[in-house]
Amino acid sequence: MISVPGIDLGLGPLWRFAGDSAVRGHAAVRGDPVDGDALAARLAADDLEAFMVAADGGFAAVQANPDGLVAGVDRLRSVPLFYAEHGGRVLLSDDAHWIADRLPPEPPDPVAEAEFLALGYVTGRDTLHPRIRQLLAGEILTVTANPPTVSTDRYFVYGHGPYFEEPQPALLDAWDATLERITRRLIASAAGRPIVVPLSGGLDSRLLLLELRRAGHDNVRTFTYGVPGHEEGRIAERVAGELGYPWLAVPYGMPAWRRWYRSREFEAYVRYADGLSTVAHVQDWPAVWELREAGAVPPDAIFVPGHNGGFLFGENGNVHRIKRPTLADLVSNLERVHYNNVRLRDRSLRAAMRRRLVESLAEARLDQPGGPTSAWERWEWQERQAKFMCNSMRVYEFWGYDWRMPLWDVEAIEFWQRIPLEQRARARLHRAYVARASVRAGLTLPSADRIQAIQHALTRDFIPERAKKVARRVRALFARRVYEGHPMGWYGVIEFEQFRKLYTGGETINSILALDQMGRLPPAGGR
Repeated sequence: MISVPGIDLGLGPLWRFAGDSAVRGHAAVRGDPVDGDALAARLAADDLEAFMVAADGGFAAVQANPDGLVAGVDRLRSVPLFYAEHGGRVLLSDDAHWIADRLPPEPPDPVAEAEFLALGYVTGRDTLHPRIRQLLAGEILTVTANPPTVSTDRYFVYGHGPYFEEPQPALLDAWDATLERITRRLIASAAGRPIVVPLSGGLDSRLLLLELRRAGHDNVRTFTYGVPGHEEGRIAERVAGELGYPWLAVPYGMPAWRRWYRSREFEAYVRYADGLSTVAHVQDWPAVWELREAGAVPPDAIFVPGHNGGFLFGENGNVHRIKRPTLADLVSNLERVHYNNVRLRDRSLRAAMRRRLVESLAEARLDQPGGPTSAWERWEWQERQAKFMCNSMRVYEFWGYDWRMPLWDVEAIEFWQRIPLEQRARARLHRAYVARASVRAGLTLPSADRIQAIQHALTRDFIPERAKKVARRVRALFARRVYEGHPMGWYGVIEFEQFRKLYTGGETINSILALDQMGRLPPAGGR
């Protein structure tokens, strides 16, 4: 264990120790995949900052030194760290609740609470506890003892450029070679353990399977979840079958969700996963539970989801949302797209959230080529991707499994940072590559997201904002159909009367989770 005067460490069972160093997670250090005790030994033999820059993977690290302590998180904050100062001491942990239990109880900061409701997470270094802070993606914390002082520094910030000038065929070849190296590292990191891919009807999880099949790797299993018979499940089953991988379906339904949501396991999971800063990811939480209980997934399996790749590839449309390179346009677009998990009526809170958003964009260079896109995606990388999407890995950890995110490999990040905007718009290069890889593998099946992509493009580019607001009101008239007809069945976590009272045409399961965690759900039973 690590002992530093003036610093209290709360490092749980997932941490590995070597000398004055500790690490949680997995990494490829100079191309060599390592985890566990071997990774801790690598860290102990190196300077922490040099280690953070050189390592590639999902990890957090802590290292004592004669002056105090340094700690860091990877480029995605996929393993979070939290800290607070209290009574002349510094508390540091990967569990925000561990710190909160050692601090005097305090009500949440109103602006942080408003962000949690509106976004599903708290922005910047703040959390719901006014005295607990979180490290940002790609950040290092330095704590100097006697007396304790705290400072932070970024070793990585996401952005774009310099752009490749090669035509699309050359870029496809370069991405092909990059993916081949990434897949080799993934297989080496698995070290013979089964790889489990949550398979949707879209392109990102399919890309993972295509690359594993190209590498000739057979120790792979797939699964899909949702209401039986939904479109993504049918497509996923065919993809797995054509590539020769086992496929399992985990049925979802409203009664099952009610049972899962009210369980002691779910209560424990929220405390484990929320970090007092984000809505706990629930999409495949019950599926992993059911697979584990059925013995369908071995204890040493590694879960490898593909649901973060779309950000890199341009699937979310950020590369062409900003029409004018002004701060006001950037702020209004970010608010429209992201600040709608729960619609808040309090004007003062909305104004406070806007001020925080403007402050977070202070370093944006909107006058440079691609500047608006880089500013948008730097914000989204630091906030939504790091705090909500990557935090979904807590699902697998909670049930005792390891995980990897190969589509966020450092080499993948560095490649897509240099892809010209026109090749990322509507994921043009990504779609072209998956189409080519599918032909190479003998797949002819379309993806479930093709129609969605067309709908999103039409909605985003051709329908005025006023018409979108009208469409939202129209959807609210069909609350029961939405409540009962969702392909995940997850609105069953609350009663219909509760859903009808809160649904205005745009709320999702994350809206319900945020409202429930803050005690803001409408009362059940008509009360």
